[in-house]
Amino acid sequence: METFEQIWESSRTNSWSWGYPTVVISGVLLLIVSSCIRSSAWRRSLKVLTAIVLMILATEFASREIFEKWRLRHEWAVGHREQLTPAQQDALISDGANLTIGPLAAGVQAAIIFLVLGVVLYLIRFIALWMTSNESEISEPC
Repeated sequence: METFEQIWESSRTNSWSWGYPTVVISGVLLLIVSSCIRSSAWRRSLKVLTAIVLMILATEFASREIFEKWRLRHEWAVGHREQLTPAQQDALISDGANLTIGPLAAGVQAAIIFLVLGVVLYLIRFIALWMTSNESEISEPC
């Protein structure tokens, strides 16, 4: 028979745990690849669209993972009410609050990751263009 602590830890990794990291990693890769597009309008549009769609997907996968974790813990708690201490009951109550706050926090985290990466890629592109323009000015004969 599993204890409260065992079910608490074992439910952290569940059938949806792969989703959020996969979406964030694929988003990072898609943003890097989209930086290779020459047309500014297409590049910017694709980056914004990628960030928005993948932020929504990251929120959805985080929501499913958190709900599955909560469901596993809830099922155990319903069957073992007599074993729960007041501290464990409080932990389950606060874990229920995580059902709404958790996905929102994960979506914001994904948005920040995509935003920071977009700014870094923009700065790299800007510095590269600035350096090539300086080299062309230096190499031109007077």
